[in-house]
Amino acid sequence: VESGDRAAFSKVVEAIRTNFNERYEELRRHWGGGALGNKSNARIAKLEKAKAREIAQKQG
Repeated sequence: VESGDRAAFSKVVEAIRTNFNERYEELRRHWGGGALGNKSNARIAKLEKAKAREIAQKQG
């Protein structure tokens, strides 16, 4: 990097570090957007129905 461009280059590097390297865990957790397939949705719905039935039985 030429000496005249070092300041601009350091700003770019710092922006990359703050926006990706330091937020890696956060970005990794959100990857995929939470879109589930049919089988996964069916499994979750089945579990929710079972929980609802259990709560209804406990309440009487």
